[in-house]
Amino acid sequence: MDDAGEFADVGVMKFGGSTFMEVKDYLSLAATLRTWSAERRRKLVIVVSAMRGETERLRETLTSLWPLHTAETSQSLLPMADSISAHLLHAALRQVGARAARLDGWEAGFVAAVPSSAGHLNAVSPIPLERALDGADIVVLAGGQAVNEAGQHAWLGKNSSDVSAVAAAVAVGARECDIFSDVDGIYRVDPRLAPDSGPLPTLSYTTAAAMGRFGAKVLHPAAVELAERHRIRIRCRGNRLPYRSGTLIGPDAPDRAAVVFNDRSHVLRFESRAIASDVVRELTEMGIGAMPCGADDARVVIVGEYQDVTALLRRRMLPAGEAAGFPVVEVHGESVHMEVLRSRDEAIRHAAEVHRGVPGPVAAEDTTDHGPSRTTP
Repeated sequence: MDDAGEFADVGVMKFGGSTFMEVKDYLSLAATLRTWSAERRRKLVIVVSAMRGETERLRETLTSLWPLHTAETSQSLLPMADSISAHLLHAALRQVGARAARLDGWEAGFVAAVPSSAGHLNAVSPIPLERALDGADIVVLAGGQAVNEAGQHAWLGKNSSDVSAVAAAVAVGARECDIFSDVDGIYRVDPRLAPDSGPLPTLSYTTAAAMGRFGAKVLHPAAVELAERHRIRIRCRGNRLPYRSGTLIGPDAPDRAAVVFNDRSHVLRFESRAIASDVVRELTEMGIGAMPCGADDARVVIVGEYQDVTALLRRRMLPAGEAAGFPVVEVHGESVHMEVLRSRDEAIRHAAEVHRGVPGPVAAEDTTDHGPSRTTP
């Protein structure tokens, strides 16, 4: 890599869609990134998501034009929202005088597993990012994108920019990855249910992945699993000044007890387990979070979805299912227990009650904040 003597290492950061509420936010972040790179003498890989709501707007437009659209069509179209965001940040970086380059996700050397919308990767090549960093101090990478084994463009699914960020850390040999979002950490329960709770200082890979699978608005579970395989720490931060540091996920962090309630998650009941399995497969291919309630259960949990899934299933000539309640999930390390409540209000009350019995974090922990994306020797 050029300038190896001047730049000691490479930092990897991901900025979620809520970072870019207005176009001017790209310029503001660009100026900050240029300063961080210059003052700390380090190169940066910046993974970005689409502006808030853009991916869902594309999906709604596609569905209105072609209700029975194929998974291949949606996987080709939806990543464009993230690519636009990467183009805009790259333009802003050039405007503020940064030496910047840009890659779409399918140029980054990430190979997706099947189905790609589950967010899992089969391979990560360091070569594309190394080449991009040879000629730039800051490389902007569109999140949530890869290629499949045939070399075709592949979408990694909803909220999968986290996966791209961890994969970038693997590619450049970073020991830590910073995830900037509208919350400054991971909470034991949705803070709207317990306003006095704060972010957990540290969290194990196991607990973070389990929470993500069941709809906690934290990190994509495939990103956590990839980080665990490569022993990469993930630091969760707020995406507004002063970029407050919250939860550190890493190999030495303890398991936690947590309660997951997502007000956009719900349960559908089908006539048989076989039909439920078919629905889960179809929805997963479309990038919609869905899982069976249990191995012998004809109910399906729709995880944190913004769409009207029942209407979507009807449009695709699939069984629509019956509304069967709202899930509340208790996570205790690797142990997970789900309760399905009849109404959203009951689920909210139950989640709050369970939270009151959940033990808080232990006191004696090393929660030192090393600054954004700083690696340790």
